[in-house]
Amino acid sequence: MEADCYAGIDLGTMYTAVAGSNGVRQITPSEVGVPRDELVRRLLGKDLFFGSEIDAHRMALTVHRPMELGRLKYGDLQCESMPGAAAASLEAACWLLNHAMALLGFSQSARVRCVMGVPAQASVVNRRALMSIARSCTDSVVLVSEPFAVGFNLDCVTKRALIVDIGAGTTDICHFYGAFPDAADQLTVGYGGDHVDRDFRERIVAEHPQVQMSLTTARRIKEKSGFVGGADQPVHVRLPVRQGAPQVFDLTDSLRACCSQLADRVVQGILKVLEQIDSEGHAEVLENIVLSGGGGQLRGLDTYIETALQEHGHVNVTRLFDSAFAGAQGALQLARQLPEPMWLALQQEAGESTSDSSRKAA
Repeated sequence: MEADCYAGIDLGTMYTAVAGSNGVRQITPSEVGVPRDELVRRLLGKDLFFGSEIDAHRMALTVHRPMELGRLKYGDLQCESMPGAAAASLEAACWLLNHAMALLGFSQSARVRCVMGVPAQASVVNRRALMSIARSCTDSVVLVSEPFAVGFNLDCVTKRALIVDIGAGTTDICHFYGAFPDAADQLTVGYGGDHVDRDFRERIVAEHPQVQMSLTTARRIKEKSGFVGGADQPVHVRLPVRQGAPQVFDLTDSLRACCSQLADRVVQGILKVLEQIDSEGHAEVLENIVLSGGGGQLRGLDTYIETALQEHGHVNVTRLFDSAFAGAQGALQLARQLPEPMWLALQQEAGESTSDSSRKAA
């Protein structure tokens, strides 16, 4: 009988990353393209499009992005009352996850066991929906909070740490100490990179009404030049205007202000989680704050957090530069280490329990 295969999944708002026990790692945009009509389907010869295929035919496709604000879009609605848009989102998520898992190249006869990261405080209904789609392409699946999964990607998983996973839709913070966390050990802040993009675009349009700026342009500027604290150099960007030739605008202060809003929320979230940690553990946790996710790469964020928390003790903030795969790789490591009784216990309780009851099962 063929040996079990293991997978770690990070189903994100912007990108989905998977890591397999066969050594394969893949990442794909979290979107699915469907031909707009039967004629397009016949011309293109396919029913579903992913990744670069979507960019090549975007005008001819209806593009679904099933994840929003760090969770399954409409996934908090009860299935029996789910409207058409919610059903379409669930179907698109299923297509996306099947595509991502297929990229790992496991044998069709292999038994696949996977761990998937979800927002730290994902609702029970949303977790059930995610379990449903994951079971369409795996034999066994366990859900854990995204920052907890990231913790298993660290060099020393037995050390206490504070994992801050900043994604597009949410920022998830988890007190990591090896065991499954309590609800009090983790926090989801409903603010991430998408919010910075929207705030930045709105601020620029308000300050410069003549500017034409899409959300995609705002995101690209943030990803290239985003920072908190002092700027290494001014952020000068040439932008199209409604009348006339493109002009160069100084966006330094506006970009700093929007990125600082994210940084302030991260600090506030850290303080809330820190309140739940025993005072004896504060020193160890403060010296091991880890930033992951795309937002964790924001220039100056590590120094900003260290300065903001310095009155609480010595603070050391590091960032994971392999942020694209940190969650998926950590989930894979956890999947390979889970003993059989925990697989059974966690799956049995998954449909009815929160992360707290999952911890009790452990």
